[in-house]
Amino acid sequence: MFGSIQHGMQMVSLRQAFPDEVANAENDAIRHFNVPVKYDFNQPHDDFESGGWLAVDTASVQNFTAAGYFFAAKLYERYRVPIGLINASLGGALVEAL
Repeated sequence: MFGSIQHGMQMVSLRQAFPDEVANAENDAIRHFNVPVKYDFNQPHDDFESGGWLAVDTASVQNFTAAGYFFAAKLYERYRVPIGLINASLGGALVEAL
């Protein structure tokens, strides 16, 4: 059976704390791949059913991992190179499988 769970803290949760960052988020050089959170305890799977790279803009930044977005923004500010974030987090999960 497949299940679906949300990732950790997203930028949408910080809209009021960081309104300027959310309102001015436009950077095609910072991209985010959100790994779908799915599990199947009956069989292994070879690939993701969905997902894709999204560039930062005022709409897509809402779903970016907050820690990842601020980290990528600082890296880009300093080095001016493309940054690709892969978010494979699962809030509240154990570090290792039991």
